[in-house]
Amino acid sequence: MLPSEVLSRGNTMDLLIFDASASYKRYLQDKESGKAAVKTEDFSQDELKSMMEKSRSGVKNKHLYSR
Repeated sequence: MLPSEVLSRGNTMDLLIFDASASYKRYLQDKESGKAAVKTEDFSQDELKSMMEKSRSGVKNKHLYSR
């Protein structure tokens, strides 16, 4: 599909894929031209572990309340 067709006839999934594709293409162009790359957050091992545990405990609690 052409971008104009996606915008006029696309569903939500089409638009999400279109946005991701356009963003990635822009990122690659910026990276190649030496412009500032997208900032990514670097998390320590401990921070990642803590986030995972919080997520897991949230999932367990959701199961308890859904009964």
